[in-house]
This record gives sequence, C-alpha cells and structure tokens, in this order.
Amino acid sequence: MSRTDTRLKSSFGFSKLPFDSNIGPDDYFVYPDFEKALDRLQYVANRKGIATLTAPSGAGKSTLLRAFIESLGKTQYCPAYVCETSCSVIELYKAIAYALDLEPSHSKIRLIRLIKERISSLALHRKITPILILDEAQILHRPFFDELRLLANFEADSTNLFMLLIAGQPQLESSLRLSINEALSQRIIAKIRLEAFDRTLTEEYLQHRLQLAGRSAPLFAQDAIEAIWSFSNGISRRIDRVAETSLYVAFQAKKKEIDLETVNLAIQEIDS
Repeated sequence: MSRTDTRLKSSFGFSKLPFDSNIGPDDYFVYPDFEKALDRLQYVANRKGIATLTAPSGAGKSTLLRAFIESLGKTQYCPAYVCETSCSVIELYKAIAYALDLEPSHSKIRLIRLIKERISSLALHRKITPILILDEAQILHRPFFDELRLLANFEADSTNLFMLLIAGQPQLESSLRLSINEALSQRIIAKIRLEAFDRTLTEEYLQHRLQLAGRSAPLFAQDAIEAIWSFSNGISRRIDRVAETSLYVAFQAKKKEIDLETVNLAIQEIDS
C-alpha cells in the first residue's frame, strides 16, 4: 500500500480502502433484488433446469454469480464456470470439458460424448448436480444456442441431470427472442435480471462500502450522492470509480467531506 493510501485511510478514518474491487462473500451488498435473484438461481439449481441471468455491464452480475456458486453445497453440486464465449463451437466444448475436469479431445463428437458421460456420472452415480455456467453469453454466435439446447436435451426430455445458466448483458435476451432460438427459449424456466441501482440504493451502497472500511459516519453530501448516481447511471462499478476518485480529490484538497464540487472534479478527471 502506498504512503498516500495510508494517509488517506488515516484522514477519513478507514481501516481499509472502501472501494476496492476485491471483497469477500461476507461483504457483498445484499439488497432485495439481489436476494430474489439468488433465491431464483438456487430454485433452478434444485430443479436442474435452464435459466438466464442478464445485467448491464458492471451492475453486479459477477458478484451474484460468485454468491450463487458459494451458496452451493460442496457435496451436492459441481459448478463448472465458462466465460470463453467468443470462440468456435469446438473451442466452447473444450472449455466446458476443462471446467468439468476433463482432458478435452480435438473431436467435437468425442467432446460431446465425454461431457455427457461426466454429467451422467455425477448426476446418476454420485448424486451430484452439475451446474454449467456460461458467462458473457451475449457474444455467443447463433449456432451456439442450438448446441446448448442439444446438450441440455441429451436425455430426450427425461429427468434433467444438470442446471444450465446462461449469463450475459441484456443483448442476450434479444438473441434468445429470435425465432431460430425458440426451441431453447421455451425450455428456460427462469429469466433473472439485475437492474442498475436507483438513487436510494446508490446511497445505501456507498454507506455499505464505507462501513466495511470501518467508517459509520456519513462522508458524502446529499448533492454529491445525487451527482454520483447521475454520472454512474446506478452501475456499481462506475459508482466505485467515481467515489474512489472523489476520495483522492477530497484528500488532496484537505476536505473532510465529499461535496458536490469534489465529485464534479472527480468526474472531470475520469472523463478527461
């Protein structure tokens, strides 16, 4: 940690920097829509169905996915996370195989067989539910969605053996509404969305991060919070950035409160 960071912590009464992106599961900002989304994901895991999760970039999708994976019983579920979604079909199957701890083949047919055998082995013999998560799926090419349908349908409409979670930015929903993807779309039992924060949630989020850093007293003036919300559009990643920059601007100006002027200067610095 730099000398400036140490002095900043001392100046504002922090035990650690409040807007660091590395936070643990006990420190997540859990608000009603987040809880509902997590409950829905857990419901689909129990049902072994197909779900979609969409959120604007930086709005907390990755945090929700981490919370979901961490909530799964280690002896009941086997999560397999894949985010290599801009590749070819065979490379996608290879990524799925790696995520399931398989040594991938160069043959698509053999890859599919290996994946299905692993899923069947986990579900039928070891009584463990595989959870296949495909992240950043908004960039999947159209043929991939039919591949997913075939993969999810390998037991020919008998009891489902695994959960398939297709996650991405809102463009994913548009892709799934295309008639070519109707067969897959019909099998989705939960369409989960995370939205950006409103002004109230933005204030609660800022206070939550300050409390995690050891400060209970307010730091941001009301008009400063309004400016942060307006600039960030309620996207938590952008809130973190402008709030962190505002801290350094206030520290350099020897201010003890983040006011509107400070936030405006921080926004200018970010946009420059």
